[in-house]
Amino acid sequence: MDLYFARHDGEPVTTDDFVRCMEDASGRDLGQFRRWYRPGRARPELEVSDDYDAEQRTYTLSVRQSCPPTPGQPDKEPLHIPFAVGLLDAQGADLLLRLAGEGAPGSATRVLELREPEEVFRFVDVLCRPTPSLLRGFSAPVEGALRLRRRVRFMFPHGARTADGFNRWDAASCSAQRVDPAPRGRSPPRRCRPASSVPSARR
Repeated sequence: MDLYFARHDGEPVTTDDFVRCMEDASGRDLGQFRRWYRPGRARPELEVSDDYDAEQRTYTLSVRQSCPPTPGQPDKEPLHIPFAVGLLDAQGADLLLRLAGEGAPGSATRVLELREPEEVFRFVDVLCRPTPSLLRGFSAPVEGALRLRRRVRFMFPHGARTADGFNRWDAASCSAQRVDPAPRGRSPPRRCRPASSVPSARR
């Protein structure tokens, strides 16, 4: 942000100006990230599955992204999606995460980068089957984000204790809808969505 303000403070700028500053400051190519800002784009959809190998003590997340066609754009290229995840133990506490090939455990939240139509991430030294805590902090505005947890065993007691505010809200909301269904003759309320329309730049 310091570079951005040094270059453009008080000037009219474009999205490309902003992304270019982020590239220069980070030394990374954000060309794929620019696809988020193309006219007519639709929210990407994510499908997540998981697997735990008790013998190898590994936990695998498989994530598939797709984007529905829009007028004039029948085929969509994959986006660069920041996918923040955590893993919870049987008591709902955060685990320190280590991906295969890494030397030592890192933080309890890992921002995985989705770039391909399907990606697989394998965590090692996971002593028991964890509960996934996905899209922490609403790291990206994906379609179906609020359904992912039910598809990969995200349970309310664990979600209620996680340190992530977005996951706590979502777990409580899911639980409330199961306990308090819609009144007779009325449709269930639509799930609320945060107002964000672009992915978080947090790393």
